[in-house]
Amino acid sequence: MSFAGAVARSGDNIVNAGELAADIVSNSRSWWGLGGPNTKEIAADIADIAFSDPNKAADVLEAIKGRLSVSQQQNLVTDIADAVGERQARGGPSPAGLSRDQVNLALDLGQITLDLVGLADPTPVSDGVNGLISLFRGDFLGAGISAVSMLPYLGDAAKLGKFGKWAETVANAAEMIGKYGADSAVGRQLLPALEKITNAVDAIPAGVFNNLPIGAQKSLLGMRTSLDTALSRVGLNAASDPGSLAHKAQRWDDYQARGGEWSFERWSTSYDNNMVRARQAHAAVNDYHSNLGWGSREVTVDVNLNGESVRRRLDIADVDARRGVEFKTGYQTHNEANRFEIARDAELVKRGWSIEWTFQGTASKPLLDALDNAGIRYKFVE
Repeated sequence: MSFAGAVARSGDNIVNAGELAADIVSNSRSWWGLGGPNTKEIAADIADIAFSDPNKAADVLEAIKGRLSVSQQQNLVTDIADAVGERQARGGPSPAGLSRDQVNLALDLGQITLDLVGLADPTPVSDGVNGLISLFRGDFLGAGISAVSMLPYLGDAAKLGKFGKWAETVANAAEMIGKYGADSAVGRQLLPALEKITNAVDAIPAGVFNNLPIGAQKSLLGMRTSLDTALSRVGLNAASDPGSLAHKAQRWDDYQARGGEWSFERWSTSYDNNMVRARQAHAAVNDYHSNLGWGSREVTVDVNLNGESVRRRLDIADVDARRGVEFKTGYQTHNEANRFEIARDAELVKRGWSIEWTFQGTASKPLLDALDNAGIRYKFVE
C-alpha cells in the first residue's frame, strides 16, 4: 500500500498539501534516509490521491515539484502515467451509458487536444509536471470522464508520427456522433472534446503549421474537415476566416473536388501567397474606408441578374444612400471574376446606385472600357 493510501485508510490528519508532500518524498527514500527520492513510489502516492481528489493531487504535486531535480521531475511524469495506468487497470466505473470503446475514443480525443496544445503553445500544459498539475485541475475531456484517466496516454514525444492516427480518430468520432446524435451519452462526451480540438487546431500558428512535414499538414487539414463535419451535424459552425486552417482545409477540398492536378505542396504555397496578398488588400481597404468617412465594410446586397437572384458583396457601401465602392489593389485585368462583379454592379447602377471602383495599382484598358460601358465610375489612388 502506498504512503498516501495508508494515510487515507488510517484516518491520519495530514491534510496540508505541503506537509503531505514532504512526508511522501521523505517516505520514498531508503529507510536509512540516504539517496534521492524514489519517483516510482511518489507516483504511486500521487495516483492514489488523484483518483479520489484530483485537485488535492495537483496541490501535492505542485509542492513536491520544488523538492525534485529537473531529471527527477521528468522521471516522475512517466512514473505517474504508469501508476495511473496500473491503478486504472485494477478496475473503475465507466461513465454511464458509454461502452469501453467509446470511453477509449474519448480518451484519445483528449490526448489529441493536449498534443495540439503543445504545437500551439511554446510552454504547453501537455508536457512535464506542470502539465500534470494543469490536467488534475482541469477537464480536457468534458463532464463524466476523469482527467486522471488520460495520464497513461501522456509521454509520447513522437507527436508528428501521430497525425495520421489523429485524423482517423476524429473521423471516427464524427461518424459516431452522426450515428447516435449529439444528445446521446456518447455525443455528450465527444462533442466537448471535438470543440476543444477545433480550438487547438485553429490556434496553431501558420509558421508552425508550414514547418510541419507535408504529410502532417495534409493530415491536419483532413482532420479539420472532419471536425467541421461533426460540428455542423449539431448546428455548430467553426470559424473559417481566410487564412485559417478551417478555410485552407475547405479550399483544398474544393480544389480536389474540381479535379485539381497540383500537388498539395504546390497548391499550399499558392494558397499561402494568395492569403498574404488578401490580408494586404484587406488592410488597404480598411485604411481607405477610415479616410472615406462613410458607409460600412463588406456589405452584401441582392442583385437580379438574368432573372436569377445573386449576391454582391461590396467592399464599402451605404445601402440607404445607394452608394458603393469596390477597392482593388495590384494589377487588375478584365478577367472572369472582375467581369462578374461588373455585371452585378451594372444592375445596381440601373437601380439608382452610385458605384465607384477604386484602384490602388493599375488596370488594363479592356477592364476600364468595361467599366465605362457599364456606367461605373473609377479612380486611382496612391
